[in-house]
Amino acid sequence: YNKAVSIIQQIDLLDNKAGSETLDESSENSNRSRHDTLKAKRDILFNKAFPYLNKVLEIKSDDINTLTALSKIYTIMGNTEMAEQFQKEIQNK
Repeated sequence: YNKAVSIIQQIDLLDNKAGSETLDESSENSNRSRHDTLKAKRDILFNKAFPYLNKVLEIKSDDINTLTALSKIYTIMGNTEMAEQFQKEIQNK
């Protein structure tokens, strides 16, 4: 999870750089490629984290940190339905 968060921060930096600068075409393509690579790495790390986070919930279903992490991961990955499900669980605790 922490490795994936680090990658997300790198993606955000690239997004901010692309938004604030006028880049020539080669720089823009390089940043887009790096962005895509980082997103792929992020997704791999998140997918590796899911079994561990789910195991924590099997042991302690009311663990707020795990519920929050899963909600954030699903939000970042674009699965709003699952993110909302975990948010509801958090609110019910």
